Amino acid sequence: MKNLILFFLTFFIFTSCEKKQEDINEMNSFLKVSYEFNNRILNQYKEDYYVMIEEQPDKKVEKLNELYLKYKLLISDIDKAIVNKENDFEKDICTEYNYILNEIPKIVNNIDHLLTEFNPIDNKIDLTEVRLNIIKNNLVIAMAYAFEYADRSKFISTGKFPKYVE
Repeated sequence: MKNLILFFLTFFIFTSCEKKQEDINEMNSFLKVSYEFNNRILNQYKEDYYVMIEEQPDKKVEKLNELYLKYKLLISDIDKAIVNKENDFEKDICTEYNYILNEIPKIVNNIDHLLTEFNPIDNKIDLTEVRLNIIKNNLVIAMAYAFEYADRSKFISTGKFPKYVE
């Protein structure tokens, strides 16, 4: 009887762990697709921004280029952490993520600040693959927002809007 109970208990634990892993895999798959979609949006806003500053160089935001470079490096670090499954990057990822989220409102002059849902993360949390993919998604959305709304106050004061706002 003990063996039968032990068998059912082991079977239950194994199937629930298997289901949990399936859920994690599904979530990671969803987050990867979401990142790719949001990255295409970022690229479109970035292209629109560069067209705009080519036509009106006074609208250029120097800090945006610096922030974008930090963003690219952080995405690279996150990808390395996902592939290597190492925790060496955790503190740096948290610090850089928080820095980028704090700098974006300054770039967009706090107009229509939509980043309130992206909370800073604590350096002490365990960055699992799912959390790293969530961070990647938050970053790409935040950067798309930065390129879309960078220096929007000049558009309002001059009455000139970029082609994607008209």
